[in-house]
Amino acid sequence: MIAEVNWENLEAAKAHPDFAGQGWLTFYLMGQPENHRSSWPDFRELGAANLRGEEGGFVYAKFPVALNKNDIGAILERVLQLYSQAELDCSIVDIDASPDVERSKFFTLWTAS
Repeated sequence: MIAEVNWENLEAAKAHPDFAGQGWLTFYLMGQPENHRSSWPDFRELGAANLRGEEGGFVYAKFPVALNKNDIGAILERVLQLYSQAELDCSIVDIDASPDVERSKFFTLWTAS
């Protein structure tokens, strides 16, 4: 996953006034409701927001990050490990300006092939 990240979009986020050096990595996660719920304690330790919607099979979990490759890479690796352990799938990872799902500016960093 890390090798496939569109780092140019990180640069676009850094240049956008809505970000101010910080952002939220949003993972589009799919799986069984019980699998989503099993991941939440570990996700919460990473500061995750928006852990809801699991009954429909989809959760758009958001994790706070600094807008730099090291911080984003570390969160990507850790969340990848956690969602794999929980038997969840991920289709997209965005960098969002805020945890607000409906009004946040975002750039896509990764899309599943």
